[in-house]
Amino acid sequence: MGWSWSTDKTNAFTYAGRAKPPAGWGAMWGDPSIASNQQTGSVYIANLGGSSTNFGAGTFSRDIKPPLDGFCVARSPDAGRTFPDVRCFKRGQCSDTSAPCTGQPTDCGGNGVALCLAQGSTSLFYDGSTLVTLGTDTFFSSVNADTRFHEVWRAQNDSLNFQPLSALTPFGTTKMAFHPRLRAFGQRVYIAGIGDDNLVRVSFFDGQAWSPPRIVSNPAIVSATIPMNNLSVADEFSFDVGLNESGASEVRTVYLRRSGTCSGTGVRCFYGADECGGTGASACTPSTDGTAGSLFVEFTFCPADLPVNASGVAQCDVQTLAPAFIPAFDFFMPAIKYGSVNRTWQAVWLGQGVGTGTPELEATRVVNRLGVTSLIARFVDPQTPCTVPGDDGSFYWGDYNDLIWLGAGAGAKDPEDRFLATFSDSRAGCRFHGEFDSDVDVGVATFR
Repeated sequence: MGWSWSTDKTNAFTYAGRAKPPAGWGAMWGDPSIASNQQTGSVYIANLGGSSTNFGAGTFSRDIKPPLDGFCVARSPDAGRTFPDVRCFKRGQCSDTSAPCTGQPTDCGGNGVALCLAQGSTSLFYDGSTLVTLGTDTFFSSVNADTRFHEVWRAQNDSLNFQPLSALTPFGTTKMAFHPRLRAFGQRVYIAGIGDDNLVRVSFFDGQAWSPPRIVSNPAIVSATIPMNNLSVADEFSFDVGLNESGASEVRTVYLRRSGTCSGTGVRCFYGADECGGTGASACTPSTDGTAGSLFVEFTFCPADLPVNASGVAQCDVQTLAPAFIPAFDFFMPAIKYGSVNRTWQAVWLGQGVGTGTPELEATRVVNRLGVTSLIARFVDPQTPCTVPGDDGSFYWGDYNDLIWLGAGAGAKDPEDRFLATFSDSRAGCRFHGEFDSDVDVGVATFR
């Protein structure tokens, strides 16, 4: 698990090396995440991990999923310059006593790394990683693919002593798709994920318990396929929590939908009330073809307390931004972030451009609670996805992009919120492209 650091507002990065897995763990591989603690100055980075039980010496496979039975977190005490401390964790039962274990050497009679196995099997599979800090605590979440639940772990007092929260599954018995997201705001930690019913859910932890999960989306596209080069991506949503234009706390979510056709006319529609001759969303029929129609982004704006109306539906407003309004065929891999200096809400996504058919990173600002600007800034050169076919003929473009807030410039001359976006980048080409692995680069763009 490698890292780099920058001291010039991300204009240049210094590669700092790699953190190695601790004893009893064979690999730290994939789905990185990072969080910093403003109170203590510590920085945390995480990867999925494979214990030596599953990923022993000499083991290598292009299908890395089966060996990934845990996760690893490294802590830097010096603002990200070095990461001397690494610990790895997993959730299971001791194979000899069935006692609960987390993969630590002290578990299972002092042999916890080797004997801590998933219930009923020799392996479990974690997918996705997300980190956030609140106060002096650090929270980690991933999906346990054996149970299909989003697990949440917490390390208190700026440590690496991660333990699963007693309220482990914030979404109850709902089976969830991969890649949860964590955010912190005020005294709460928020989590969002997509269920098997394709609906985005959000819950928050107040230090004692999780709030009832609320559905905050229309049916979303979970794993999109873009006709261009048979491009495929993973869970397509993002969220953040911040203050709206009136100063009220708000959860804002962005996710993908695919356009339908008006019943009887076949005209493309985006489920708006004024479409299909004024008959609205009820006359806009979704396509049964997974690649037909246009992928578009939809935003929801929900009070941070996640209240519901008399019908039990979250009180969220919805705003659509469709390719019909701006020059692109498909949108995908969206991200949204709040900048607290000026209450700036920034959203980015990739768009399949007209004419070239190549993905371009695009950005827009969510400027009103019920409005999205149509001014699009393309700040990355167009690129063509890898031309090397994957193992199954597809072209996997990664799980999801990310967007972080860098703060604002110093002084009155530079007061704007600054953001950094990361994205899949194959402008330098690639040699291979598998279902879940490739040598595609990570591109970085900073903007305000």
